[in-house]
Amino acid sequence: MNAIDTTVSQLAATAGVGATDGVWVTNTGALTIADLPALLGPFPGDTGVTAGGDIVITALSPLTVAADVLSAAGNITLTATDKLGAGDDLVVKTTVTVEAMVGDVTLRAGDDLTLEDSSTTSAGGKVTLLGDWGNADPGAGSVISIYGTVSSGMTALAEGNSDDDLIIVDPGATHFVQAIKLDGLDGDDTYEVQYGLLTGGASAVLIDDSGNGIDRATLFGLSLDETFNIDGQMGGTVENATEMETVTYTGSLEFLTVRGEDGNDTFTGSKGADVGVEPSFTTTITVDGTTLGAMTYGDTAQIRRMNVGLRRRKEKDHKGYLLDTLEGRWAREADLAKNIAGQEQRIRPVIPYVEDRRNALMIELDPAITEDERRAAMYALKRAIETLYQLESTELAVEPLPGNTGDYAWSRLLFFEAAEGGAGVLRRVATEDGQVRLIARKALELLHFDPETGDDLHRAEYAREDCAQACYDCLLSYSNQSDHQHLDRHTVVELLQRLMRARTELPADEPDSDEKLQKLDAPSNSLEHRFLALLKAHGYRLPDDAQQIVDGYYVRPDFAYHVGGMDVAVFLDGPVHDDDHQKGKDELARAKLEDELGWLVLRFNYADAEQGWLDTIAAHPDVFGTGKAGT
Repeated sequence: MNAIDTTVSQLAATAGVGATDGVWVTNTGALTIADLPALLGPFPGDTGVTAGGDIVITALSPLTVAADVLSAAGNITLTATDKLGAGDDLVVKTTVTVEAMVGDVTLRAGDDLTLEDSSTTSAGGKVTLLGDWGNADPGAGSVISIYGTVSSGMTALAEGNSDDDLIIVDPGATHFVQAIKLDGLDGDDTYEVQYGLLTGGASAVLIDDSGNGIDRATLFGLSLDETFNIDGQMGGTVENATEMETVTYTGSLEFLTVRGEDGNDTFTGSKGADVGVEPSFTTTITVDGTTLGAMTYGDTAQIRRMNVGLRRRKEKDHKGYLLDTLEGRWAREADLAKNIAGQEQRIRPVIPYVEDRRNALMIELDPAITEDERRAAMYALKRAIETLYQLESTELAVEPLPGNTGDYAWSRLLFFEAAEGGAGVLRRVATEDGQVRLIARKALELLHFDPETGDDLHRAEYAREDCAQACYDCLLSYSNQSDHQHLDRHTVVELLQRLMRARTELPADEPDSDEKLQKLDAPSNSLEHRFLALLKAHGYRLPDDAQQIVDGYYVRPDFAYHVGGMDVAVFLDGPVHDDDHQKGKDELARAKLEDELGWLVLRFNYADAEQGWLDTIAAHPDVFGTGKAGT
């Protein structure tokens, strides 16, 4: 369709109500879409541009949308064309609506794009926001500022170009219908996401920078009590008084900063393992064929805890502590007078944190399980694990995620081995079918119930008084005093009884198991091929290496596993290993690996195939996994 060429400063237009009745305008110079007195048409009231079909308006440039742009059945494309120099901006002013009831809305700015507070950009199809569009001035990126409501029938997109872009999302005034994806493309891009109190449901933001460059994201909180969680799926969530908001970001980001702002904030996070560390895996918990939950385990997960201030501090909006950077000591409020205007601050607020790597287990239970049940279950399971595996209370820690307040409180339980090196307990819980049943049984005993009958025994074996709701022999401890008033041992009995019938299953196969099997099987003899086929058929974990030479020791196991900081050598012994001389060599190899290097050595003799092999495999679920059920 040929556009009308204009050279005007203001534009208002209306077309018919049909799907082919549209508005096509190309303007030379700055253009403002302005109000027009009410006309007969598909939309009541004063509107800048209305049509039944497409609306395509291009300005050279900038373009200011100061009145509504409405299409009943077509698409809307508004463009501020890029040219050399700054100022090719597109702005949707406050209270203005740009809406394609059925089609798409595309806003393209040669430089900056702004959706002001209380504006609405809505599409029955997709909303696309493009900054630095055309890139006529290389080296000058864009600022995409989203302060208004974005309503999109599918995931919206805010996208920069090849230069350094800044994308700002402020849901303090924004409500997203569906999610919005942020992508700065190439360049050193920056993302700033401000959480806010929304009124129409939870917001969702996906940060996925598909280009090169050093990319950074900052998540800002509010003056509220919030909980920030950065988990192994690289998602960040903020919970406040009314709802949960979600920001998901991919590995394309080089830096992530979380600023809690005011309020009594808590930060708990775990991050997936780095290269060379065993990645996490998930097992399902099923009871009588129904999924009750899932457990995600990770070796040496990175866990960070932040201290945002004294819990009973007078000024809740003051975060962290004051530090005298000159003398290197903690400071007081009165010391702020030492700061001199115009000079670098001597007294600065800081938020201390500790970071370490620990074996971690995340348990996510069925959402139908109530908060009271999950709270009691967390402490009951912790104490049962400690008792069953003979751990000190300081060796195992647990935290509720995303927090212990709000609608989503206690939805996930993060257990981690607090002692240096860990005892390998959590891996056993996640991998060995039967461990959850044992833990649930022990938990019922500790809560003064008979595991077989469910009868209330009322007190611990040597206690002098009955336990009404909770006591220091079951759920209470000095470390969970803030939860004492909410804990009741009776609330979790049914859940624990169900867990006593639970099965845990690892994923049957690795995603790339066929390719991995082909690689491992390439040089194998018939015995090795038979061993790999057995693992595959029963859903056990495949080896990490085949014919690996152990440097400096001249030992080459048939297969090797490297799991949870443990090295495992697998030898498959054919008839030649029945010879006494060969047995001596085998023993020497075992001694080198076990005594000098700390490897675990497993030998599989040809005479024991296949049932004997399966018995050995089943005895080492920490190496081979639990396999498929019923095989």
